[in-house]
Amino acid sequence: MIARLIRWSVVNRFLVLLATLMLGVWGVVSLRSTPIDALPMEDWDVVLRLNLCAPIVCTKACLAAVKRAPSGCIVNVASAAGLVGIPYGAAYSASKSGIIGLTKAMAAEYAR
Repeated sequence: MIARLIRWSVVNRFLVLLATLMLGVWGVVSLRSTPIDALPMEDWDVVLRLNLCAPIVCTKACLAAVKRAPSGCIVNVASAAGLVGIPYGAAYSASKSGIIGLTKAMAAEYAR
C-alpha cells in the first residue's frame, strides 16, 4: 500500500538523509556540552542544522505524499531539554525547543 502512496525516489532520498544524519548525531551532541560564553558559533550552527533544519528537509521531501494519502503523520523527535533547558547544552536545548514549536506549527497547518 505504501508503495502506491510514496514514490520510491522520495523514500530513498529520505533514507539516505536519515542515515547521514544518524552517523553524526552522537558526536555532535556529545561534543557540544559547552558553556554559552565558550560556545563557538560554528558549533551552534552544526547543532541547529542537525536538530532543527534536518527535520524540515525530511518533511519537505515527503510532505506531498503524506498529503495525498488518506491519512498519515510526520514524527519529529524532541527532548525534555527543549522544555526545561540543560546546563552547558544551550544549542541542543534551543534546537529541541524549536522542534517542539515546529511540530505544533505543522500540526496546526496540516491537521485534517
